[in-house]
Amino acid sequence: MLDQAFLRPGSVRILPMGMNPVATRALLDRLAVSRNAPIVDTWLQSRGILLDSDSRTKVGLAVDKAILQAREHLERMAAGDYREDPDATRFPKLNLDTKRRQTADIGKRGTLRVFDDYAKDHEITESTRRRWRPIVEKVADEVPDLGELTPDWLIDWKDRLIKEGVGKRTIRDVHLTAMRAMCNWAVKHRRIPVSPVSGISQRVKKKQQLRERGYTDEEARTILRAALGAQPKGLSPHYRRARRWVPWICAYTGARVGEISQLRKEDVQLRRKTWMIHITPEAGTNKTNTARWVPVHAALLQEGFIDFVQAAAQGPLFYDPRLSRGGKMPLADRVGGHLSTWVRRDVKVTDPAIQPNHAWRHRMKTLSRTHDMREDATRYIQGHAPRAEDERYGDHKPESLVREISKIPVLDLNADGLNDESS
Repeated sequence: MLDQAFLRPGSVRILPMGMNPVATRALLDRLAVSRNAPIVDTWLQSRGILLDSDSRTKVGLAVDKAILQAREHLERMAAGDYREDPDATRFPKLNLDTKRRQTADIGKRGTLRVFDDYAKDHEITESTRRRWRPIVEKVADEVPDLGELTPDWLIDWKDRLIKEGVGKRTIRDVHLTAMRAMCNWAVKHRRIPVSPVSGISQRVKKKQQLRERGYTDEEARTILRAALGAQPKGLSPHYRRARRWVPWICAYTGARVGEISQLRKEDVQLRRKTWMIHITPEAGTNKTNTARWVPVHAALLQEGFIDFVQAAAQGPLFYDPRLSRGGKMPLADRVGGHLSTWVRRDVKVTDPAIQPNHAWRHRMKTLSRTHDMREDATRYIQGHAPRAEDERYGDHKPESLVREISKIPVLDLNADGLNDESS
């Protein structure tokens, strides 16, 4: 009879067997292997031991036999017989070489070195490097040799991250994306033969969208009014300027907050009798790594934006480079974080369904459709990559861009909100 008690005390179930001894033996073996499978698999995985199917079955049967013998020995001890187990010496000494090769011996396959080489070769942005490298560092602690990284390890790692509370969307968009980008680069540069990340994904349930992703007219009014209001006395001059102008510029350009936060005085110029904002990688990070000229909307002209720029000192408009302490986070990024917190905490626009900084981009896209802006002009002004090959031809002249952006009306800050077009 097969002992069904596993490693716990309890009753023994008697299983009725058929007349076929071969089938009965096969059933007993399957049960013997499966009943202790979680213990065996956990032990093997903790030591990085991979077995084929036949070897795994043999190990399972041997473990089952050893467990039953151990139980018999424990029963004898419980009855007062404390003599050593005569069967204990039948097992050979287990000498597993569990030491991984030192990183110095790995050379170009070192996990962290591969990432650094990839980051340098691809010239990834500093913000991406800051987000991805700590992930790769933790992977390298467990698998210092990228050549030893396996799909099974990655799946187990992914499951562990979920148990630790990391969001599935973050695992998909950050953790797996970082590993996939690095490993694909490593394959192309002959560091490893194949990518262990190939075919591995993380299913993410689509978020419910209960409202539009851009600011409504009333939300936009609330923020723009707050930008015009008095600021705390203890606020630094640059943060004071950022609160005053960055929301307004984003509202009438749809540009990324980071792109506006890093603007310099020299980036606002008069070109062909039109005031333009030069959004360029020279000022800092730029997602498409491509410079563009964005016309200054009439609302900004009315607010005195040009006067503000002309009165400003040379250099960044919304942060003081002298305050840099040598950290890895650009000061312009801190401006974006400051504004996001300000909108949530002080202005009280707290709907979790929207992103405080990114909602301006969604709003501009909505308004551009409402007021029939040319789609290619909208994409250019907002800094989206060309959607089709024909959009890569030709240039966008100031007069054509002004004509298109002028279709966006000036938001009336004194309106009651009853007739809002984006509410």
